[in-house]
Amino acid sequence: MEVQTTPSGWRGTTIASGHTDGEGHAQIPAIDPRRTLKLSVEAFGGRPDLGPLEFKDWLPADATYTLPAGFVLDVTVLDSEGRPVRALVSRESRSPSSSSTVSSHTDPAGHMTLRGLDPDATYYLFANHPDDPRGPSSPPVQVTATSSSVSVTLQLPAK
Repeated sequence: MEVQTTPSGWRGTTIASGHTDGEGHAQIPAIDPRRTLKLSVEAFGGRPDLGPLEFKDWLPADATYTLPAGFVLDVTVLDSEGRPVRALVSRESRSPSSSSTVSSHTDPAGHMTLRGLDPDATYYLFANHPDDPRGPSSPPVQVTATSSSVSVTLQLPAK
């Protein structure tokens, strides 16, 4: 697990970080206990079944946190001929408490892996040609966590 603290409202400026030991304990160097921070905790190293945890207005203190369950989504995008292709994949997530849309590119082989996704959310995925993000897209695919790892293939229409 990795633990990072960032001044609340700041992006990309980590002031302290640490890794958990074998028992899940992390020690962060001394921080002003009156300073409001953003605390981010995420699993790595073979634990794709755990999602990230973030507190936007956290005051330093001794505390125990439990990472939420998560799942892995492997996405492959094919062109209209069935060949893997780099694409822009948009993911809309809907859960009982929120909804959001995120877009990111696959690798040149048309693949991406999304980790730590909320198993209670429903995801809608579609892909576009990276050079024409407003052009025709693949039909949307609805994804829910049926296991700890789910694979989806999206096929782009002919240009």
